[in-house]
Amino acid sequence: MGQALAERMVADGIERASVLYEGNEYGAGWANMIDSSFRALGGTSTGLTAFSPEATSVDADLRRAFGSNEQAVVLVARARTGAAVVEEWASLGLGKRWYFVPALHDQVFLDNIPPGVVDDMVGISPALGDDSAAFETLFSDRWDGDRPLAPGYFYFDAILLWALASEAARTGSADPTGAQVAQKLLEVSSPPGTAYTWQELPQALAAVRNGEDIDFIGTTGAVNFDSRGDVEASGNRFWHVDSDIFIEE
Repeated sequence: MGQALAERMVADGIERASVLYEGNEYGAGWANMIDSSFRALGGTSTGLTAFSPEATSVDADLRRAFGSNEQAVVLVARARTGAAVVEEWASLGLGKRWYFVPALHDQVFLDNIPPGVVDDMVGISPALGDDSAAFETLFSDRWDGDRPLAPGYFYFDAILLWALASEAARTGSADPTGAQVAQKLLEVSSPPGTAYTWQELPQALAAVRNGEDIDFIGTTGAVNFDSRGDVEASGNRFWHVDSDIFIEE
């Protein structure tokens, strides 16, 4: 996704950019990937700036990130922390535009920034499955018209995978250990095996209890893990903000 975001920036005509990131492993990983990808595409990086999520002010960090005539800054932060950064940026009147990482595709982010300040600014998130609209409808019917937040699809799939792996790891009446469940995650999530979607959970659980090999398909699509336990990328989607609403592109 870091590379895809860099490609989008170049396609948008951004030639000079910097990255402002939360000073932790998540932030550093994103910042380095975006920076190297952007430079590989011919863009000019004006630097990486880390900020402390515990800081009461990021004034100096903002001025550093926006201080080298760049056209845009990528913000790498969690929703609430990122909102605090954007709020301070707006009060300083530093101008220019932001690009956002998936963690900011969260209503908490929009609810905690001044209205309209990030309209038309672009972010990236993992792609959802072909039948994600069915999950949105189911969720909305259950919760009085509320729509699921972007991370909700992934949390839902994670819970179903845990349930399936737990059943696959169970022997007798004893609950499986975390290590046993982790080992079974690969088996229930990846081919080969009979494919079961998130809407077929009862059938999938029955198959697992019978010792059958299954391949889980979630609301986010095929949830396959690589040898390190990371979910293999299934594509990306871009979004922008319009009148304080996330708009999928």
